[in-house]
Amino acid sequence: MSGIPTMSSSSVSESIFFPRLHGAVFLFGIRQTSFPAAEHFADLLQFESNTLALLVRNEFSFPGRGDQKFKKIGCQNTFHDFLRLLFFFGKISDICRLQKIKEFIFNSRANSIAGAFCDMRRNIHPKQISLFDSIEDGGITERERVNGAPNHIFHNIISLENLLAAWREFLRGKRKRKDVAEFSLNLTSNIIALYCELADKTYRHGAYKSFKINDPKPRDIHKATVRDRLLHHAIYRILYPCFDPKFIFDSYSCRYDKGVHRAINRFRAYARTVSKNHTRIAWVLKCDIRKFFASIDHETLINVLKRRIKDKDVIWLLREVVGSFHAESKPGVGLPLGNLTSQLLVNVYMNEFDHFLKRELKIAYCIRYADDFVILQEDKKYLENILSKISAFLETKLKLSLHPDKVFIKTLTSGVDFLGWVHFPHHRVPRTSTKRRMFKKLATTDSPQSKVSYLGLLSHGNTYRLQQRIMRLK
Repeated sequence: MSGIPTMSSSSVSESIFFPRLHGAVFLFGIRQTSFPAAEHFADLLQFESNTLALLVRNEFSFPGRGDQKFKKIGCQNTFHDFLRLLFFFGKISDICRLQKIKEFIFNSRANSIAGAFCDMRRNIHPKQISLFDSIEDGGITERERVNGAPNHIFHNIISLENLLAAWREFLRGKRKRKDVAEFSLNLTSNIIALYCELADKTYRHGAYKSFKINDPKPRDIHKATVRDRLLHHAIYRILYPCFDPKFIFDSYSCRYDKGVHRAINRFRAYARTVSKNHTRIAWVLKCDIRKFFASIDHETLINVLKRRIKDKDVIWLLREVVGSFHAESKPGVGLPLGNLTSQLLVNVYMNEFDHFLKRELKIAYCIRYADDFVILQEDKKYLENILSKISAFLETKLKLSLHPDKVFIKTLTSGVDFLGWVHFPHHRVPRTSTKRRMFKKLATTDSPQSKVSYLGLLSHGNTYRLQQRIMRLK
């Protein structure tokens, strides 16, 4: 047929990509001279030799005005927008294939993909409006963005666009690792196979590889396969913006623009406020949750997620990820420390506790970092009274328990150990164990980077003498 993209019989791309990606076949044959983004796409995916050869040999042809029309659209729009368009055609109907895409490109009067989206929306079927809005707006509507309760984001998580972006994030600092290099050898087919499993809901999380680290105490780390970790990044990229606005300000673990240093600075500000600029006694309740990650109850977590996420497909996917791991001799309990998704899920889990402190107990000055949290107050008896309420809530609602040896109420003047620093009214110093470990490490290495790193760490406290001592080391 005239005007329809053609492909030689020797090509294998159609058999590989056609069943699921519909419009993606169209992209693989685009001439590099007409669509510069194709070169970037080939580099990003590290195409296998046969697919890359198709691009070089121009196995696809665009007769007549097709070349000019496509060049016009390609030059005025980003690769990101074009891939969204192709993926939209792949999701709107099972029969939308090359012919549908060809008709759209040749018939559209828009000079840009953004304009083409507007043209398409005017003629779209009402039942597809929600899907179209989700893709056009990046997965969540304005109402969902405000309420933090996305309704139809499963397709946004598993989309090729999101999987590719997740791969680029995952790849940072890991290119030379053996398992990552092996996955990259057949990256195209691996990503497409993952997409197909997710779309068909046949995906099953793989096994974990466990090892121990000292950070500074011994910890069990469980490492998933590259394929599963890629999916973790894809999930995190979509769900984090939905949940983060719902977290309280003083939750500092695994969040953008937060972290340990901001948490200890917040502690210093709260201490000054509670003590009336250090003119009164400030009492601090310091608590630690026992075996935090290993004690997360799966069903409780899923129930919390269901209240925020209405998309049943997303709940299915999260259940697969959460259920892929359990603590020793405790089925249905525990999250692995090595998963990126675990960082987000524990914050979602503990967000129930954070709002209990703020809304039920009306506590103004509290800071939480993962399983460590502190509450500052002028009245010691008040802290003693709420301790029992805190313990009861954790045990009944979240099935967690406080560590009996790491719960104390003491004055700020006596020194409060929190997040690796011992805090006093007018200064803070690192723990004795931290100093001991630091000098032990410096004694066994000649790396100047280690010295600079420790100096940077010490700059966040009152450590002039320690810094001078490190500078004198040879």
